[in-house]
Amino acid sequence: PILQTSRPLVLTMFLLAEPYWIGAADHGLLGCYSLGGEPLWEDRLWSTVGALAAPATGQMILMACYAHGIQRYGLGGDNEGAYQLPGPVRHVVCTVDGTLIAASTLEGRVTLLDQSGRILWDAALDEPATSLAMDALGSYLIVGLPAGEVSRWDLVSEEEAEEEAEQA
Repeated sequence: PILQTSRPLVLTMFLLAEPYWIGAADHGLLGCYSLGGEPLWEDRLWSTVGALAAPATGQMILMACYAHGIQRYGLGGDNEGAYQLPGPVRHVVCTVDGTLIAASTLEGRVTLLDQSGRILWDAALDEPATSLAMDALGSYLIVGLPAGEVSRWDLVSEEEAEEEAEQA
């Protein structure tokens, strides 16, 4: 093995624009590691982790914590605070530039926030989401539901999406 952690990692992800990967274990161990497995930093939050998300550069690392909201870390390992939502957060996703963040809770709420934590909108589901995904630019949100249904939510109008595609 290239790395031995104090707790088994249950979530991992690569940063798209940096040579690092992020890992999280149950009960809140979060760490950033080099591609060779060298720990750059680790922190213990002591909360069950539902998901990890980060923009391409890793300027913020988001950790969905059942007991502590969405914890936000900097690439250097500093805990920069939390986004508090009504209920335990199960999923968190963000755009490639980190300007939009979406989360779902165990109670069945889906919330869209901006990078500063301001809630842009919030919606209630009949049942909690089983999965959550957002496209790189924040045009669409995909919500998986327990009955096997998958729903696409448009976050921008069709005209705005066409304009963004033309500019890209």
